[in-house]
Amino acid sequence: TLRCAGTVADGIRCAGEGGLDLAILDHRLPDGTAFDILGHLGETPYVFITGGRETAVAVRAMKGGASDFLLKDDERRYLELLPTVVRSALDLCRLRREARRHQEELELRVEERTREARDAERRLRALASRQVALGEEERRSFAREIHDVPLESLAAMIRRLDTDPSGNGEAEELRQVAA
Repeated sequence: TLRCAGTVADGIRCAGEGGLDLAILDHRLPDGTAFDILGHLGETPYVFITGGRETAVAVRAMKGGASDFLLKDDERRYLELLPTVVRSALDLCRLRREARRHQEELELRVEERTREARDAERRLRALASRQVALGEEERRSFAREIHDVPLESLAAMIRRLDTDPSGNGEAEELRQVAA
């Protein structure tokens, strides 16, 4: 679909209707300049056309986001370039959309992997805390077992080890535990 707007007001109206794949803007219009329309285009790509002596305008248009520009000449040869410029601008727009889509997909993947990494870190911290707690509980349990052994049993074990020459100093260790 081709829509033609001969004034800034018509250009703003067309932009407001949406559905534009590309805008081709002539710099000089009866009621202003194409720059007056730019703020209404949103994400619509545009090609700027200006007089051959207005290179500063073309530079300003490119810095403002134009996909391309054409300089008018008296022989109207710039019109021969228009189909190529339009195809190039549409391709550029498609590539930018694809790049944005890929960027968004990558950002979602990064968010997902970050979430997974944080969950894994939380699980590891919980396991580490549990391991420390179990280690402490095992030490307490052993201490209770030693504490609960009646002193008479320890004394009997010490005597038995004292009489057994292969005790290798275990009797002395038990005496220290019992003390």
